Amino acid sequence: MKTSDPAEVIVLERCDIVECRDNRSTALTITFQSGEPGIYLEAVSKSDCGDWIAALREANSEGLQRRIAYLQRLTMEIKADTSPDGTHQILPLPEMPSPLISIGKIPFEPKLEFSLACKELVATARDRKPNSFVQITIINPAQQSLTRYTHTETVEGTRDPVFLTGATFPPGYPIYEETRVKLTVYDVKEKSQETVSI
Repeated sequence: MKTSDPAEVIVLERCDIVECRDNRSTALTITFQSGEPGIYLEAVSKSDCGDWIAALREANSEGLQRRIAYLQRLTMEIKADTSPDGTHQILPLPEMPSPLISIGKIPFEPKLEFSLACKELVATARDRKPNSFVQITIINPAQQSLTRYTHTETVEGTRDPVFLTGATFPPGYPIYEETRVKLTVYDVKEKSQETVSI
């Protein structure tokens, strides 16, 4: 098999991926809502063409954003979906079933859990948006010391990030009414920070 370097990069935003109508054809077209010229692609076989169409539709940025929004909603509502045996079920997206999303079980009821989001973060450089993550630290009242507990993933290029990683404290974790949870939002590139204690 002969291979070559990629000639260009295609950004799959606001586009439609359509199989050519000819029954013998192994081709597909990508048409853009912006009016940019469409792209015609040929596959080796009919089944390859179908696989490419499915993969390109999944890779479309709107499809990925829908999937992320769905997972965020599931994260926020997961306590409401507890089954009688105390486990949580995560069901696949109805419109696009995927092997990436499956049924999962959480074996315990957390003592405390919360999700995180920020609004109107400011980057230190004017020409770019923040790349932020949240560091979660515990201040135990008995020891008066800081303990680094966990951190979220980094969300790039937005002033209003919603983090998929929250904080969950298991039943045996020593957390009390007087315990302080310190949330520090960092910009990965600038190392600037904002802190809130709850």
